[in-house]
Order: sequence, then C-alpha cells, then structure tokens
Amino acid sequence: MAENFLATVMLSMSMGVSVLCIGLVIRGCIADAKWPSHFIALAYFFVVMAAEAAERLNQSLPDEFRLPWLQGATLFMVPSLGACLWFYVRGLTSRDVGWARRDVWHLVPIAMCICGALPYLALSEPQSHIIMTSNAERLDIQSVIAVVSMLLAWITWLAILILYGGASMRRLIKHRRAVRDLYSKIDGVSLTWLNALIVIVVTFIVLIIVTSILPAFSPTELLSNTVIAFFYVCVVLVVGLFGVLQKNTMPPWSQLDTAGGKGRRYARSALQGDDLTRIARKLDAAMQDAQLWQNPNLSLIDLTNATGVSQNNISQTLNEHLGVNFYDYVNGWRIKAACAALHASDQSVLMISQDVGFNAKSTFNAAFKKVTGQTPRQYRLGAAAGAEVAQK
Repeated sequence: MAENFLATVMLSMSMGVSVLCIGLVIRGCIADAKWPSHFIALAYFFVVMAAEAAERLNQSLPDEFRLPWLQGATLFMVPSLGACLWFYVRGLTSRDVGWARRDVWHLVPIAMCICGALPYLALSEPQSHIIMTSNAERLDIQSVIAVVSMLLAWITWLAILILYGGASMRRLIKHRRAVRDLYSKIDGVSLTWLNALIVIVVTFIVLIIVTSILPAFSPTELLSNTVIAFFYVCVVLVVGLFGVLQKNTMPPWSQLDTAGGKGRRYARSALQGDDLTRIARKLDAAMQDAQLWQNPNLSLIDLTNATGVSQNNISQTLNEHLGVNFYDYVNGWRIKAACAALHASDQSVLMISQDVGFNAKSTFNAAFKKVTGQTPRQYRLGAAAGAEVAQK
C-alpha cells in the first residue's frame, strides 16, 4: 500500500512538473513571438512525459474508474522521442531554428512503429490478457500476428533510438569544437549537460520497451512501479531544470561555417603563409595594446571589431597558423598575465583570476594547469623559490 502511494505521488509530480514546463515553454515562445523547432520539440517531450505518467496512474485505478482511451495511448507518442531529441539538439546548435520541408521524412520511421503497434491495440481484452500472462499455448493467429508485429516495431524503435542518439552526440561534439572558435567563455554554451540528457532519454526509452515486452515472455516484474515513477520524476526534473532555461548557443553574428570541418571551412580562402603571419601579428598587437583578454565575455566578433580582420580570416589564422582555437588563444594571454601577477604580487589567486578575465576560479585553475602544467599555487611557490636562489 505504501509503495503504491509513493508511486502515485511521484507520477503525480511528473505530471505536474511536465504541465508547468509546457506552460513555461509556450509562455517564452509567445513573449519572443517565435516558435523555434527546439522549443516545440521540448514542449512535446513534456507532453509525452505527462501522458506516460497519466497512463500509469490510470492503470493503478480500480477497473470501474479507469479511462479506456488512456490504455496504450502513449504507444502513438513515445516512438517520436528520438526525433524530438534530435530537433532539440539541432535547434540549440544551429542558427537555423525553423522547420524545413525535408523534416517530414522524420515521420516515416515513427509511422512504421505506430503501424507495428496497431495489430496489438486492435486485440480484444481477453486476447491481450492471454498475451500478457505468457500463455502462449492459447494464442490464436491474430494474437501471434500482433505479437510479431509489435516485436518488429520495438526493433525499429531501438534502431531509431540508436541512430538519433548517435546523430545527436555527433552534433554535440562538433558544437563543442565550434563554440571554442567563437567564445572565450564557454560556460552556458558548451551544452555539456545535454550529453547526460541523451543518456537519460535513451535509458528512459529502453526502460519503456523492456517493461512493455517482458510480461509477454515472463510473468516476473522487472521493475516496480515505484522505481519507474522515480525515474520519470528524475527525467522531468533534469530536463525541466536545464532544458527550459537553455537558449540557442549559436550567436546571430557568427559568420563561421561551424557545421563543416576545418579543412572544408577554409578551402576557399585565398590567404597565404605571409598573410597569416601578418594577421597573427595584428591580433597579438591588439591583444597586447588594448588588453582585450581582460574582458571575461570577449568573443570573436569583439576581436574582429578591434582589428578589422574578418571572422573567417581570424579563425583560419588561429587554427592553421598558430594551431589554437579562439578560446585557447585568449586564455593563453590571460594565463600569461596571471603568471606575471603571481610572480610580482601577493594578490590572492581568486583576485588574479578575476583581473585577467576569468569568471570562475575553477575554470582559471584548469586553464592554468593546461598551459603551465602546474596549479597557480605551485607556480607561485616555484617562482618564489627561484627568486630566492637568484638573490643568493
């Protein structure tokens, strides 16, 4: 009794949070007068989660209170979660957040899954009961067809899940490289949390598949309703906490072809070795004279405005001539200034990190160790020891 009550509470929480998040997404779209594809995909995700929770709550009710139309309703919705995830990732990592005609093709595998589920949904209640109780000897030909069709639908669904999950991860890897060519601070734009989201969503879908088909082969219950309900709450809270607040990370001012590889990106460039050397000197002069690295929010467009060099030429110079991206280039200047401050002053590491353009001490420590191979404290102690030796 207590376990059922706890499951009911968590499923109700999942429904409530999902409905709240749907409202927040719609409100944001209305306020911005835009309906980008990734926000629509996010709202649909919460619709599916609310429907899943509602269906499980409906199953826990006595027979006389159950709503027949909720039975199996999510079978028509859940197969689209893979595409939903893809559209959300694509929208966050691209300047084009609208819909294209070719996006209609994403409906084809979803329709295949739904068609595979229809024979099972068409079964009568006694036939469904026989299947769910693993009484294979009493299966008629219609039930056998329904089971085979449903299994094929599950296989198709798993294939879709793997393809969409892999495509989303691949796009996030490209995006992680792209933002380092645009920003000197990647907190909030690196989308690291989305990697965890993909794992959660994939686990969630596999969980649904396993818990749906297992009763057809074994009466053993793999997961209790409480465990499933807890998983639903975690999924909804994680996506709601990060997903609703996450904005598109590709700035409208970017002129870089971040979708292609570096070789293809600069294939049409007419810059030669001497041109790259001249631009590199111009960039270094601007960074040194104006101390642009002190701006914690310095971006590629700021360096373009300061030097008059186009974004593509700056990016090509940094990547091909200097062998660094914009993020590492700016942080190199910051670490150089930090080393001088650590050597010449007794300021705290936190104060120095803020003075040279870092917003977080942890980010500063990681960047410092990457460049120098030491922590700021180790560097300061080493510098102090070297000064004492020099004085003797």
